[in-house]
Amino acid sequence: MPTDLLFDYDSANLRVGATASLQKLGRLILRNPQASFKVEGHTDSFGSDEYNMDLSERRAQTVKDWLVQNMGIDPGRIQTQGFGKTRLLVPGDRSVEEQQLNRRVEIVIRAKG
Repeated sequence: MPTDLLFDYDSANLRVGATASLQKLGRLILRNPQASFKVEGHTDSFGSDEYNMDLSERRAQTVKDWLVQNMGIDPGRIQTQGFGKTRLLVPGDRSVEEQQLNRRVEIVIRAKG
């Protein structure tokens, strides 16, 4: 599930406008108690593989932490994983501005049963 949760260059901090999207995601999680969710973090192509893997993991964790702290979601229902720059949406030869869509999180929903 793509989201509009994008991050600034070299940052794992949520943007000011992220609250509405996070609340929507939180309500989805709360309405589906039998499902589990995974937050996948991504980066642009700038920086080392190791640095970007860490940054992508921090982005995913930031989203999970917000959902747990602000929506009361059980942390056991949300997994996180970072992919660094391994799943670019925009080619890596583009500028920092053009690679904005690469600096994102995506949500994977898994139905239990």
